Amino acid sequence: MNAALRQAVAAAVSAADWRARGPAYLASLRLDGAGVLRGWKQVAASSERHLAGRVYHADVSVEVDVAALRERLSSVNPAAPAP
Repeated sequence: MNAALRQAVAAAVSAADWRARGPAYLASLRLDGAGVLRGWKQVAASSERHLAGRVYHADVSVEVDVAALRERLSSVNPAAPAP
């Protein structure tokens, strides 16, 4: 989920804005991401044996509400122009 949020925010803002405010955007969404992530679906899963035990891995597909994401990003940085 964190990777999906990171990817969605990076696509919604400029590269300079991402470098300057990326951590603040992600922290804000982690605190209150209601409405931004519409849902997710597991598309693949696997497990591997390691010396310390089994390690499980899941790939998910995440649906993001782009309008809600842009609104949330503008509340973190009110000076940011709407794309």
